[in-house]
Parts: sequence; C-alpha cells; structure tokens
Amino acid sequence: MKFLAIIFILSAVASGGVVQTLDGKSYNGDVKLSAGDQITVTPAAGAAVKVGLSEILSVQLKEATAVGAAVARWIGHDIGSPPVQGSARFAGENVIMRGSGAEIGLDKDEGYFVYQQLVGDGQITARIGSLSKTSILAKAGVMIRGSLDRAAPSAFAMIQANERAAFRYRGRSTGVSTTLGERDADLPAWVRLIRRGDNITGYYSDNGTDWQELGTAHVWMDGAVLIGLAVTAHNNNAVCTAAIEKVSVSGLDALHAGALLRIRDGSQGAAGKRQRS
Repeated sequence: MKFLAIIFILSAVASGGVVQTLDGKSYNGDVKLSAGDQITVTPAAGAAVKVGLSEILSVQLKEATAVGAAVARWIGHDIGSPPVQGSARFAGENVIMRGSGAEIGLDKDEGYFVYQQLVGDGQITARIGSLSKTSILAKAGVMIRGSLDRAAPSAFAMIQANERAAFRYRGRSTGVSTTLGERDADLPAWVRLIRRGDNITGYYSDNGTDWQELGTAHVWMDGAVLIGLAVTAHNNNAVCTAAIEKVSVSGLDALHAGALLRIRDGSQGAAGKRQRS
C-alpha cells in the first residue's frame, strides 16, 4: 500500500489547531513540527503533547499569526514503484530528500517527488547542494508534471551526480523524454523551471544570479499541475540523498492554512484521488 506523506513547514508555530490521531484521540492547541518526525501540540493550559507523524489522521490549522508566519504545504509521493519508499525533511527553505528508483526519463519515471499544486503560470527555483553518487546518473532537481502517473507529461531541470546539468521533458503521456542543454555543473548548482502556458523552460546557474537557458519545450498538461522537487537514485539497490536549498516557488494556487491536511491514504493532491496499489 502506498501513502502520501504531508510535510509541514512551520517557521515558528501555527496559532491554534486540532490534531486527530488514528486511534481516535484529539489534541487542541498551538501546532509545531518537531524533530524526530513529530508534531508538538501545546494547549492553552497543561503540558505539551508530541504526536508521531505516522500516528496522525488529520490536522486542522487556523490561519497562522504573524509570529507563526504562513504555513506552506508539501506532499511527498513515490513515482512509479521504487523498492524503497522515499522521504523528505524540510527546514525552512531547505530540504533533505531521499529516493530510490531506476530513472527519471525514457517513457516512465521512478523516484521520489514532493510537490504543491500550480494553477496557471509559475516557477520554481532551487540550489542542489549535494547529491550522493548511487550512480553517476543519479539526479535531483525541480520538476513540473501533469500527474503522479509515472508516464505523465513532465519537465525536469536537473543536476546529475556526475555534475552535469540538463533539461529533460516528456511532452505527452504516450511519449519518450527528450534531454536538452546538457552541460557541466559543479555542485552546488542552481536550477529553475518557468511555466508560461504550455511552454516550460529550464535554466541553470552557478551562482543563483546569472542564468543560462537549458531548453524550452511544449508540454501538454491540462488544468492544475504539480510543481516541486524530484530525486532518483538511478539504482534500485540504493537510496540517493539530495540536499536541496533555497527552494522558492511562485504562482501557486492559494493553499491556505485552514485547509484540512490528511495523512496516509486519502490525501488529496492535484488529482484529488486516493493512491493505492
């Protein structure tokens, strides 16, 4: 059984919320993501309670205060059927991602993907700080894709473990991916995707200021799409770890803190459907 993992980014604390657990318990108070894959709930009176992410059914958050800042939401999901489930741990605008999988490319993808929903035009930028060499073709980067299907139309601005940057896209769900603009890229290296209508352009930078275009492609994706970060080990016998920094996304559909965030089966992504196998 596959499940979607909800990852919260709380720069401080969300003022007021309700955490419901799988065993029927309910906790009310200020909500904060804690170390060790836990959420800490601090009630108005009484001791704080820590709840493991694996124990949570849902979290209902009120609008965050200025002190707590905004609550951003990422959804993590394996693409394809890698032998080891991927993971992601966020700390502000930085994330450590771990993913297995054979490849992101050809006619089907396999790896780990964290994403938000994008409606209309938008962009995502990130710096790939480090990447474990599970293969010289292990890779991480920024991705936009039409769905969680492994053969979905997609665009991927990536850095490989052999320190090469490239823009890879699959224009249609029945197509084979094409790679453009491959070039040397010493780590750390920046990558960016910009979507304008059906056109997506990939970029590379060695300093986050001066950008070089890797390629532009027409990618057919109807309605809302998924925008985020992806990693693959290019090796089903290993797990690749990518340190991704300075993640910035703009043009996102409004996802406010009052939304019901469901954990495990039944999580709602852009497709709005349960993912099971």
